[in-house]
Amino acid sequence: MPSTTKEWEEIAKEFYTMWNIPNTVGALDGKHIVFRAPRSAGSHYYNYKGTHSIVLLAIVNANYKFIYIDVGTNGRISDGGVFDGCDFACALEAATLHLPSDQPLPGMTEPVPHVILADAAFPLQRHILKPFPFKSMTREQRIFNYRLSRGRRVVENAFGILANRFRILLTPINLSRDKVVLITQSCCALHNFIKIEAPNIVLNEVDEELSDGNVQLGSWRNRTTLQSVNLRSGRPTNANLNIRNIFTTYFNNYGQVPWQNNMI
Repeated sequence: MPSTTKEWEEIAKEFYTMWNIPNTVGALDGKHIVFRAPRSAGSHYYNYKGTHSIVLLAIVNANYKFIYIDVGTNGRISDGGVFDGCDFACALEAATLHLPSDQPLPGMTEPVPHVILADAAFPLQRHILKPFPFKSMTREQRIFNYRLSRGRRVVENAFGILANRFRILLTPINLSRDKVVLITQSCCALHNFIKIEAPNIVLNEVDEELSDGNVQLGSWRNRTTLQSVNLRSGRPTNANLNIRNIFTTYFNNYGQVPWQNNMI
């Protein structure tokens, strides 16, 4: 994981260059790794999908590389505890990650924090940006959701590549919880190794954005993939809602892309 402000700034630069989203230092998601829990575990690992699992929580950079993983939380937890209990969330709360200081978005004046892109399952926080609820959205909010989803696809693709490259993750693993943790960590490390040593090997597998803004889905989406984690997030504060509103203004004005109006 990045340990200096400069390293975080490099990630933010890539997100801005590749996905047109400034002040962004990662994309966040979680998946279930299914295994055959011992009978003595009871319902401890039993998740809402009806399987026994541990959770792989991950943050990915703009180029499909894992920059943080947390593996091992029991799959039964679905109330936000998966994220809230990880050491990354604790470091985020304690402000010990050395994230870049708040900066205005290009063309704007009000400083906003650097954020991590997440889906609706995660809480809206000072450094976690999630979409608007789908009910009764304005046009501007729909554009925000599209732009957020466009940048957040990197973590979906990273999980898709991971699962279809290391297919042991797609079937119940008949080993102990600790060994499943080691296997999952190893798969993520090997994924990063391949990404560094042979960066072009996955180009035909990931989603490809066409010139008109439409997306040609990556080949991994045609195969089985990992189960999503179901989190329940709490009510956001007005300050966090304001941060999302500033990004919404940016996407609809100074930072708009030519095709976004055709995508909603």
